[in-house]
Formats: sequence, C-alpha cells, structure tokens
Amino acid sequence: MKDLKEQYFFLQQSAEKALKVSYIKKFDKLIKTHDLVLLSKELNAPENIQKECKKLTLAYQYVRYPDIPTTENLKQESSNFLILTKEILKWVKESISNNLKNS
Repeated sequence: MKDLKEQYFFLQQSAEKALKVSYIKKFDKLIKTHDLVLLSKELNAPENIQKECKKLTLAYQYVRYPDIPTTENLKQESSNFLILTKEILKWVKESISNNLKNS
C-alpha cells in the first residue's frame, strides 16, 4: 500500500502544479491550496475535469492525513488515477495554449 500512497501523492502533486501554472498565467497570482476542485473551478475547467480533480484530491487527503477515513476503494481506483492526471495535464496544456493564442 505504501507504493500506492506514493503514487497518489505524486499524481496529485503533478495535477496541482499544472493547475497552479494555469492559475498564475490567468490571474497573475498564486493561490495557496491543495484543493484541485477549487483550482479547477476557478479556471472554469469542464465538469469532467472537476470530477477528476475531486477524486485526486480525496486520494491526496487520505495519503496526507491518515486519520481521514476513505469513502472510496482507493486501491481499486488507483489504475484510473494516472489516466485522470493525464487528462488534467492535457486540459491545462490546451488551456494555456489557447490563452497564449488569444493574448
């Protein structure tokens, strides 16, 4: 399970950093949060991206704060987390690219 916890942590961190880059590009300031849902909503991400962010945020909270009970079977979801993170990163890349074109 330790390897899975590390996987959840690093995938969440990848998505968080990407969303924060997009946030900084859009608003010219940093927001201090680990909440991917908040970041995705602030960036007007599509609903599917926000749902993916929620799953990753819950996994991250479980890893960082072990006293928080998990409501989902994270081990079962773990194979999807890499796919979810890739989708978030793809959306961020497209979003930044579109913003640069419109500047």
